[in-house]
Amino acid sequence: MKEMLWKLEKSNVDVHMYDGEHGFSDPYAASYNRELAYMTCKQTIDFFRNNGMNRVEGSTS
Repeated sequence: MKEMLWKLEKSNVDVHMYDGEHGFSDPYAASYNRELAYMTCKQTIDFFRNNGMNRVEGSTS
């Protein structure tokens, strides 16, 4: 994992790592993490908006 992150950082890519379990964004999963799910969804939408995709379906903002 560290090697992959090191390569991505050299490519001018924003990398975010979170301490979430598989299924953290699924509200029906035991590992659901509401705060983390909201934060990562918002970051994804912001990424699309900042890279020329101004209309994202399902956007909350």
